[in-house]
Amino acid sequence: MENSFNTEMESRRSSRDAVLLSEPLATEATHILREITIPTKDEAKRILSIITQSYQDIPSDKWLYDGEPEPERCSLLYFFGPQYDDTIDLHGKSSASSSQAGCEIWTSSDLNGEIQSVMAYKLPHKVYEAQGIRHVYAERLWEDLPEDKVNWLRDESGDAFDELRATLDFKPEDSVEVQFLFTDPSSRSKGHGAKLIEKMKEISERNGLPFWLSAHNDGARNFYEVKGGLKRGSTVELPFGHGKSSDMTAFTYNPDQLKS
Repeated sequence: MENSFNTEMESRRSSRDAVLLSEPLATEATHILREITIPTKDEAKRILSIITQSYQDIPSDKWLYDGEPEPERCSLLYFFGPQYDDTIDLHGKSSASSSQAGCEIWTSSDLNGEIQSVMAYKLPHKVYEAQGIRHVYAERLWEDLPEDKVNWLRDESGDAFDELRATLDFKPEDSVEVQFLFTDPSSRSKGHGAKLIEKMKEISERNGLPFWLSAHNDGARNFYEVKGGLKRGSTVELPFGHGKSSDMTAFTYNPDQLKS
């Protein structure tokens, strides 16, 4: 079961990497951008709160986790690692084997230091330390989800993401997948998400790596195309639950040196 779960979850949000230089704190007007490796407990709580609220904007995730708080929590910890688990002592021996989150994380905060937006991505060919305990959260999620939702993860979800990746004009395994960019609902349209997209472009340019992401609703599509300046790609249907479905659209960015 664990291997099946790992395959499907990795097909939804890839886990490959190339090493990037660490970024200093960047302050721009009303936005403070930070790269987070090991969050404080307050930061972890805030980030998970933003993500949980934003899941409501993704039809398939809303359906998958509706009424399933523990699987939802485990799905987040599967990607982020034990640093975000308030049941584990971050300074104790239980976390010593994982000094790094399960993905790259950037946040945008207001001038009071309150995190308003979070962006997570994985780099091609990189192995993250937090992957070592992923099986713990994978097993919990797999056991707690109802059978129809387990089947959906194993079948429809993985197939749809594979179909979307196949439409990209570069090799997905040699690119960066932005797994998500979420902003607190009360802080949207204030530039936090746009600043994180700018940062993602800088990372892409500096490392010569294209990046891509998927959008699941019209608001996100408009944001990535108009405010983010990303290239709109193909749209595929993502079925879920009792004949319902939603559309999933790819957006891409190629650094200048790869556009020739």
